[in-house]
Amino acid sequence: MLAGASSLGLETIPFSKTNIRLGGVDRRIVQSNIRGPGVMLQVRQQHTVAFTTRYRSELGIQGDGALPGWFRGESTPLNQPGNKSLAISADAFAEYAFSYAVSALNLDKHFLKVGGTYKLLRGLQTGSLAAEGKWREAAPAP
Repeated sequence: MLAGASSLGLETIPFSKTNIRLGGVDRRIVQSNIRGPGVMLQVRQQHTVAFTTRYRSELGIQGDGALPGWFRGESTPLNQPGNKSLAISADAFAEYAFSYAVSALNLDKHFLKVGGTYKLLRGLQTGSLAAEGKWREAAPAP
């Protein structure tokens, strides 16, 4: 899934059009974090249980020169000679969480609950592509 292939426009994902410069290389992170259905129930007076779901995905494109921008649909010319590299990675997984809490302190309107959460992560998809090579000078137009 490339950044432009999402069914939602990129403007709906915060910072998806922002480049981060690390080690002299422009990097862009596109990720989504969608909360699914969940339910919380109070059992008797002191106990609470909850079940929640979530979907997470990320896409990373990094490389030298104008190659990452070209993959994102930018019209920057690819005519800079030299050694170039490109890496694309994408991951998505589902998260299921079960929580339990018990009331530890109850003073009129104030109370404190203590508990824990067990999470099950299920990988939905992963993929990566890496390429490295020598970029040659573009041939002059006839």
